[in-house]
Amino acid sequence: MHSGKLSASRFFAWDILYSIVKGKRDTTGDAWGSGRTLEWSIPSPAPEYNFARIPHVEALDEFDYMKKHKKDKVVPQLPYEPIHMPNNTGKPFIMSWLFFIAGFGFVFSWFWMAIIGLIGVALYMFLRSFDYNDFHYIPADEIERTERAAGRVS
Repeated sequence: MHSGKLSASRFFAWDILYSIVKGKRDTTGDAWGSGRTLEWSIPSPAPEYNFARIPHVEALDEFDYMKKHKKDKVVPQLPYEPIHMPNNTGKPFIMSWLFFIAGFGFVFSWFWMAIIGLIGVALYMFLRSFDYNDFHYIPADEIERTERAAGRVS
């Protein structure tokens, strides 16, 4: 019985290593060719932002519509603008633990724990509301370089 598990583990490890070394990489974002919505139009690996410009949507499943009507993903040459992006932070993770503590206390009727969790959530939300420097801008020239490398700028 243990040899079966060991064989399966070896096969799994071999499959991972083979895929890393010799596997084909998809850079289109639409690996199966059947993506229907706009998130499938983003290249793989995805850039830090989703879209360099807000897309003009003409149909419910815009990416599918673009493929069926042979519309090119390359957008007309317009000047790029810097993109406002939030900074990475661990604050939502900490808040999720505080919510977990409060929920755990409520589920088991340990109200002292629920109150501690809710006080922690309220305090953390209050303190977080004073964090004003939680964003950055991606410069327009960096966006243009990324879009050119992905083939979306002619």
